[in-house]
Amino acid sequence: MLIDELIISVFYIIFESILFRFICFYFLFRAILLQLQVILFQEQIFKRLSLGAKERRFGADSCQKYENLIQKYLVHKV
Repeated sequence: MLIDELIISVFYIIFESILFRFICFYFLFRAILLQLQVILFQEQIFKRLSLGAKERRFGADSCQKYENLIQKYLVHKV
Protein backbone atom coordinates (compact mmCIF):
# COMPACT_ATOMS: atom_id res chain seq x y z
CA MET A 1 0.00 0.00 0.00
CA LEU A 2 2.82 2.37 0.83
CA ILE A 3 4.54 1.64 -2.49
CA ASP A 4 1.34 2.40 -4.39
CA GLU A 5 1.00 5.77 -2.65
CA LEU A 6 4.64 6.52 -3.34
CA ILE A 7 4.26 5.71 -7.05
CA ILE A 8 1.12 7.83 -7.28
CA SER A 9 2.80 10.78 -5.55
CA VAL A 10 5.84 10.52 -7.84
CA PHE A 11 3.61 10.52 -10.93
CA TYR A 12 1.66 13.43 -9.49
CA ILE A 13 4.86 15.44 -8.95
CA ILE A 14 6.05 14.65 -12.48
CA PHE A 15 2.68 15.63 -13.92
CA GLU A 16 2.65 18.92 -11.98
CA SER A 17 6.16 19.69 -13.18
CA ILE A 18 5.25 19.05 -16.82
CA LEU A 19 2.05 21.05 -16.49
CA PHE A 20 3.89 23.94 -14.85
CA ARG A 21 6.49 24.00 -17.62
CA PHE A 22 3.79 23.94 -20.26
CA ILE A 23 1.96 26.84 -18.64
CA CYS A 24 5.20 28.84 -18.35
CA PHE A 25 6.04 28.14 -21.99
CA TYR A 26 2.53 29.17 -23.03
CA PHE A 27 2.73 32.53 -21.24
CA LEU A 28 6.26 33.13 -22.51
CA PHE A 29 5.11 32.44 -26.06
CA ARG A 30 2.16 34.84 -25.62
CA ALA A 31 4.47 37.57 -24.28
CA ILE A 32 6.83 37.16 -27.24
CA LEU A 33 3.93 37.38 -29.69
CA LEU A 34 2.66 40.51 -27.98
CA GLN A 35 6.09 42.13 -28.20
CA LEU A 36 6.31 41.28 -31.91
CA GLN A 37 2.90 42.85 -32.50
CA VAL A 38 4.00 46.01 -30.71
CA ILE A 39 7.21 46.19 -32.75
CA LEU A 40 5.35 45.70 -36.04
CA PHE A 41 2.77 48.32 -35.07
CA GLN A 42 5.52 50.82 -34.20
CA GLU A 43 7.24 50.16 -37.54
CA GLN A 44 3.98 50.81 -39.40
CA ILE A 45 3.49 54.09 -37.56
CA PHE A 46 7.09 55.11 -38.24
CA LYS A 47 6.72 54.31 -41.95
CA ARG A 48 3.53 56.36 -42.15
CA LEU A 49 5.09 59.29 -40.35
CA SER A 50 8.23 59.23 -42.45
CA LEU A 51 6.18 59.02 -45.66
CA GLY A 52 4.20 62.04 -44.56
CA ALA A 53 7.40 63.89 -43.74
CA LYS A 54 8.81 63.10 -47.17
CA GLU A 55 5.65 64.33 -48.87
CA ARG A 56 5.77 67.58 -46.90
CA ARG A 57 9.52 67.82 -47.55
CA PHE A 58 10.41 67.83 -43.88
CA GLY A 59 13.09 65.69 -42.42
CA ALA A 60 16.81 65.50 -41.84
CA ASP A 61 17.70 67.10 -45.16
CA SER A 62 15.17 69.98 -44.97
CA CYS A 63 17.93 72.42 -44.01
CA GLN A 64 19.96 71.34 -47.03
CA LYS A 65 16.93 71.87 -49.29
CA TYR A 66 16.46 75.35 -47.85
CA GLU A 67 20.11 76.22 -48.46
CA ASN A 68 19.88 74.90 -52.02
CA LEU A 69 16.85 77.08 -52.70
CA ILE A 70 18.65 80.14 -51.36
CA GLN A 71 21.68 79.45 -53.54
CA LYS A 72 19.53 78.76 -56.59
CA TYR A 73 17.37 81.86 -56.47
CA LEU A 74 19.23 84.50 -54.48
CA VAL A 75 22.86 83.99 -55.39
CA HIS A 76 22.28 83.80 -59.15
CA LYS A 77 20.13 86.95 -59.21
CA VAL A 78 22.83 89.14 -57.65
